[in-house]
Amino acid sequence: MFSFSSLRAKLFLTYMLIILVCTVGVSISTYIYIKENIEKSTFSNLEQSVQGVSDMLDSYQNEFDNISTQLYLNYDALGNTIIYYLNVLNKSTDSVERLKATQSLDKFILINSSIYQNLYRITLYANSGIIFSNKPIDNNIYKSEASKSWIPSIDPLRGNTFYRYSATDEWTNEKQPAVFSFTRKIDPNDQQSGYIEVQIKAADLLTPVSSLPWEGSDLRLLDDRGNAFYTMKTNKDIEVSSDNYYIFTKTTNKKYIVAELAVSKRMVLSPIRILRNIIIISFSVFLVFSAFFFFFLAKILTNPLRKLKSSIDRIDLVDKHLDIENKYNMNEVDQINRAFRIMNDRLQYSLQQIIQFRTLQLQSHFDTLQSQINPHFLFNMLGVIQALSDKGDTKKINRIIANLADFLRYSTATSSPVTSLNQEVELTMKYLELMKARYLYRLEYSFDIDQQMNDLIVPKLTIQPLVENCLQHGFNDAHPLHIRIIGKVIGDQWELTVQDNGLGFTGSVLPSIRDKVDSYIQQLDYISQGERLGFGGMGLCSTLARMQLTFKNQLHYSVGNNVDKGAYIMMSGNIKFL
Repeated sequence: MFSFSSLRAKLFLTYMLIILVCTVGVSISTYIYIKENIEKSTFSNLEQSVQGVSDMLDSYQNEFDNISTQLYLNYDALGNTIIYYLNVLNKSTDSVERLKATQSLDKFILINSSIYQNLYRITLYANSGIIFSNKPIDNNIYKSEASKSWIPSIDPLRGNTFYRYSATDEWTNEKQPAVFSFTRKIDPNDQQSGYIEVQIKAADLLTPVSSLPWEGSDLRLLDDRGNAFYTMKTNKDIEVSSDNYYIFTKTTNKKYIVAELAVSKRMVLSPIRILRNIIIISFSVFLVFSAFFFFFLAKILTNPLRKLKSSIDRIDLVDKHLDIENKYNMNEVDQINRAFRIMNDRLQYSLQQIIQFRTLQLQSHFDTLQSQINPHFLFNMLGVIQALSDKGDTKKINRIIANLADFLRYSTATSSPVTSLNQEVELTMKYLELMKARYLYRLEYSFDIDQQMNDLIVPKLTIQPLVENCLQHGFNDAHPLHIRIIGKVIGDQWELTVQDNGLGFTGSVLPSIRDKVDSYIQQLDYISQGERLGFGGMGLCSTLARMQLTFKNQLHYSVGNNVDKGAYIMMSGNIKFL
């Protein structure tokens, strides 16, 4: 029966109160913090975007002004200006003068197009109808029917800039790209020689706002008379106002153009609303989940208390005498006190027997595995020594024998079945040095071990059998065998990999290896004391079995083929140092 004075109820209510207070506090503070950052970041990005457009307009306007100034102030060797040559084309009939004027104007266009390479097109139009441009021209837009709608707007400006946007390049038949045109009348007060025009690719000028989500965003460019010469409006049915839009306005330094970016408040605030809804839903789901979780947790923690008394009276367990403080007068605590006092009086001897039995059983596992290592390794080493003795290389034989003696001394030592990874690496280096003497150029090896793993506890002869396995099954006559031993620490996990570039596992062998290893590891807990761990020799199963005895359920392993070629054996687990 559920009672508010019971331990279950008090645990449940206490947990839920703590979770409720913490969750509400964290959720509200997180929402406020993220909301302010989203707004600040969004407004900053939008302001920077419209400022970027304004800066681009300023830059292009300055370039256009510089080119226009050269029409009046730059003199050639004869002391003539571009204005003079335009008037020659407009009035003179002398072919020599007209040829020289044409050459000077072509040179003017060529020089400026090389200086201002970011401009798409530079065009001079003489009133006589002659056109000079740095790009091919198919159509004379000043004679087109469409020009009648905008050319009359240029003359009243008296030399100021007229801005125009076109979805296509009207000078050509290619109909691309979209361009902004800056146009002004040349010498408007005197002879009215013609027009100068520069074109900028719309994509270049609008680069600062190209990454904006344009759904709900409007961009307008207005000249100094307030006329909009460019408008990008995604929804023409909605009127832009400060009630439903955030409006960002920037004026160029010379106050020629105003860039106005209007962004829907709904779009700007959409991430905040989504964040709010996610927090509310997550909070609700978390509370419901927590309620069920803590209810069942309290039930799991308290229900066994009543059953624990009778169970403890019957099992062979032992612990120190416990006298738990029953501050809240709970019956379950009184029962635990009495049960543990009874258990402590009669089960000490039983526990000692269990500990002794398990210790002997574990030592038996290690002794059995260690006894399998030495004959197998010794067989390989004697083969190397025999090969070198045939060559009469006593210096190498002495070195091999010394290394072999060190290895046998290490592998037959019974003081401890485990060692540090650093010692394993040193021993494996000696082994590979011996194998190098045998295989020469056909064998290459490398070690890349994180120094943090030097003191990692591993069973003796963990790496060497895996390397030996690479030598037995990985050699390919066409290429040298390269063995890599890699150890690294990732967070609180270690990872040890032995891989080669050899033949790798065949499609039929790989599943059988995995099945054999998995089956063997699953049987470790059922091997009775004195039963031998028969492998038929040292190898992959033996190594993984001993690693399992050391790391228990914390060990994870993987056996497979590399993407390119060769095989790998990877083991990982929680960090456990000496």
